[in-house]
Amino acid sequence: MPGSEEEIALPVITNIEDLRVLAQRRVPRMFYDYADSGSWTESTYRANEADFDRILLRQRVAVNMEGRTLRTTMVGQEVAMPVAIAPTGLTGMQHADGEILAAKAAKNMGIPFTLSTMSICSLEDVAEATGRHPFWFQLYVMRDRGFIENLIDRAKAANCSALVVTLDLQILGQRHKDLKNGLSAPPKLTLPNILNMATKPRWCLGMLGTKRRQFGNIVGHVKGVDNMGSLSEWTAKQFDPRLSWADVEWIKNRWGGKLILKGVQDVEDAKLAADSGADAVIVSNHGGRQLDGAPSSISALPHIVEAVGDRIEVHMDGGIRSGQHVLKAVALGARGTYIGRAMLYGLGAMGQEGVERALEILAETHPRFEEGRVGGRQGTDTVGVPQGDGGEEIHRCASPNQVGGYFGMDFPQNDGPAQRTPLVHVVRHVDRRAPLHKQARGLQVAAPRCPVERRGVVPLVAGGNIRAVVQQQRGDGCVSLLGSDVKRRAVPP
Repeated sequence: MPGSEEEIALPVITNIEDLRVLAQRRVPRMFYDYADSGSWTESTYRANEADFDRILLRQRVAVNMEGRTLRTTMVGQEVAMPVAIAPTGLTGMQHADGEILAAKAAKNMGIPFTLSTMSICSLEDVAEATGRHPFWFQLYVMRDRGFIENLIDRAKAANCSALVVTLDLQILGQRHKDLKNGLSAPPKLTLPNILNMATKPRWCLGMLGTKRRQFGNIVGHVKGVDNMGSLSEWTAKQFDPRLSWADVEWIKNRWGGKLILKGVQDVEDAKLAADSGADAVIVSNHGGRQLDGAPSSISALPHIVEAVGDRIEVHMDGGIRSGQHVLKAVALGARGTYIGRAMLYGLGAMGQEGVERALEILAETHPRFEEGRVGGRQGTDTVGVPQGDGGEEIHRCASPNQVGGYFGMDFPQNDGPAQRTPLVHVVRHVDRRAPLHKQARGLQVAAPRCPVERRGVVPLVAGGNIRAVVQQQRGDGCVSLLGSDVKRRAVPP
């Protein structure tokens, strides 16, 4: 059929854009546009990705890169790389049983999967399909507190190991593509939509083969909501515009486990999040789908890390399309990152295999990688926790959350003491308009936990805006290793 998904196939998937193109051909327009769009003019949606390109890496050579790994922790849980799958609504409409397939992919790759409240597959569906492997659950705060209590209890029963509370959806942002496509619950089957679906036979056959075609966490779990029609009326009234920090405290006490707060962009809100006792905060603008004109997540990240990075884990979501994006976020202080659209592109393109391919691409496009294993699948490992030839302990002093933190490693020499080798150092907020001699600054890189005698100042390289560079260590400054928990050992000056 001319113009159908079968007319063109991409033989080699090398990047996330390849997956996006394939997903656009295989997923009905109304559902593809739901995932690949922002609110109003979509300026924030575009900035999330574009602002990564303004952060540059300075290349260095002849540095020992053996023993590197992506492994780290997020809210105390071991992960194969500092990446989690973000919660995305209607995932099961990108591909039949989409949430189940994405959860299985995350399990295989050794990273967290986060299920959305507005998912097609339910908490119980995902738990059963993954053999009750731990996953995370994202919670929207509704007016119906009884429903929220029940959701939290169901998340506990499903073996969820963290609760992600979204704070930035009290009022739904206007998304013009959804309005034009007639996306609703249930979807409007207009003639253009029907004709478009007819060009997606793979998607249609998949949906015919599954019983999961409605919001599984809601339908059948709320009195009076037993089909998509009654669901539409219920959800229109349920997002609570009165959401406050008192509600966060109530949820925290009710949940009793790891708590992550999503949707923080402002320093003052980040401080309140840290005061709340949550375990992590996600710097996020809802993928550019809420407040159009808000700053990109990556540009907001350093300010929040600087304000609360020593009190709470800071994660980042929005615009990540490659391993270099992950590196830049981590170098700017993020303990972990999340992918939403990159996952959805892979899912729509190739199902579970596509999600796994998207995660492999993140590892393979990291600027410094070597053949290894990620999450039990053949893949690549990248800069993380280097070890000496004999497996010696690696020096760690400054917190990886320290803004502008210096990342490097120590390794023993055959004929002498350990030497320090730098990997990456972040230069932030340098004014290009200032004279060159005023652009170069020094930055205290030691975190509060760093012993006083190990603290030092690293001179920064002149540059524009936020730039990541590799720089030789000077003086007696401390080093960080991307969140590793290895022990510190003495290094001769």
